[in-house]
Amino acid sequence: MITDNNPSSATDSQQFTITPSCRVMVRDVAWLADEDAFGRHLPFVSAERRQKALRFKFPMGRALSLGAALLLDEMLQAYGLRELEQQYIIGEHGKPSLASHPELHFSLSHSGHYVACALGSSELGVDIQHQVKVNEGVVRRVCSEAEIEWLDAQDEAARAVGFLRLWSLKESWFKAVGTGLTDDYPYFDLTGSSPLLLNKEGSFRFFEFAFEEGRGALCLPEGE
Repeated sequence: MITDNNPSSATDSQQFTITPSCRVMVRDVAWLADEDAFGRHLPFVSAERRQKALRFKFPMGRALSLGAALLLDEMLQAYGLRELEQQYIIGEHGKPSLASHPELHFSLSHSGHYVACALGSSELGVDIQHQVKVNEGVVRRVCSEAEIEWLDAQDEAARAVGFLRLWSLKESWFKAVGTGLTDDYPYFDLTGSSPLLLNKEGSFRFFEFAFEEGRGALCLPEGE
């Protein structure tokens, strides 16, 4: 729950405890597209995040940017911290980290009118995907032949969910390793009880979750 020092009216949140030291929250922030709501909540985040939100041209873009910062603030309060007080270090490929708290790692994502924040004690990456019609061109570009074969064996509804699973897993891995999105996509086997990464070095664990209108994934180093 956001404290009175951050008077969010949002109640549409889901929380997932992945490990004892890692949590994910997902929130609907469509209400922040309202100009008055956006203006009331803007002072409760850091100058850097305010500037980032204000650079967006359209209300929903501003809402997603501000909403992600507010969600990070809420999660940091469990550690006695506030986003408003934080400064960021930006990695070579654009991944942000907390300058004064290297022991904490976070990852943000947004899709549709939802935002997600993961916070934990190790490098991590979170991604959410709002349910939309599958773009076949994207499928052919980012999926392996085996992944496409698996998708093509599903009925229409299962295929749409299957692609959301694959895409969120791929993006969560990119975010965890901090390289930024490239054309060198990770490939997965989803036929077992948990996602299996096939073509990348390193040991990772993947956790999947569903929210009201989509799917999400979290990538963590093995052992965390």
